[in-house]
Amino acid sequence: MNENLMDERNPSYAGIVAGIAKGDLWINTPENPTLVTAYSYCVGGCGVAGAIKREEEARDYFEQIVFPALKKKGIYEFEFSTEDDRLRQQLLSIFADQDIHWEQEYSYRRKKAIEKEFNVPTGYRIKEVDDSFLEKLYHREIQNADLLTERIKESWADRDTFLKNSIAYAAIYENSIAGVIFGSSQYKKYITIDIETEESHRRKGIGTALTKAFMDGCVRKGYVAQ
Repeated sequence: MNENLMDERNPSYAGIVAGIAKGDLWINTPENPTLVTAYSYCVGGCGVAGAIKREEEARDYFEQIVFPALKKKGIYEFEFSTEDDRLRQQLLSIFADQDIHWEQEYSYRRKKAIEKEFNVPTGYRIKEVDDSFLEKLYHREIQNADLLTERIKESWADRDTFLKNSIAYAAIYENSIAGVIFGSSQYKKYITIDIETEESHRRKGIGTALTKAFMDGCVRKGYVAQ
């Protein structure tokens, strides 16, 4: 793939284009692609990179290739992000006749461990998701396993790919997963974060404890969390 289409500012997108993370990929021309769209199952949206030479050509690409493929999956809204300001404005102008909603997102990267110590709430255990932990999940020895296994299924080809390229931690209460923090994609050691705490376990500090464990784990394994 053309290096100009590999935008490391968006690891969710770039990990799919590089064939590391799981998702769908569409290009405008097989011979020399200049526009690429990647759909992330975990994020639930598309990342777009490249360059638009002619508006008509780009509109045909979306209307004839991308949109029909999304509709086959039952997706009828096109949610996209791009790190290139010029491309963003071009895309917005193409769809100016549509009902467009937008939101501003910010990304932050951290390479250092969190020095401050946080107490794990009473009754909870923070566990790294390694091969032995996954064995217990897949054999249903731990309840509420889908909170994590569905994320792995959506983001990685298989569990070995996940273990090789990602990192995750789970908060366990009694014998059930109460919360997870999960690397949903990775590119050039930049890893994107997905975090969730079950509603009945929120506002107890679970997310903070998971984040501390995740950041420390990233430093040990040479990842940069985004």
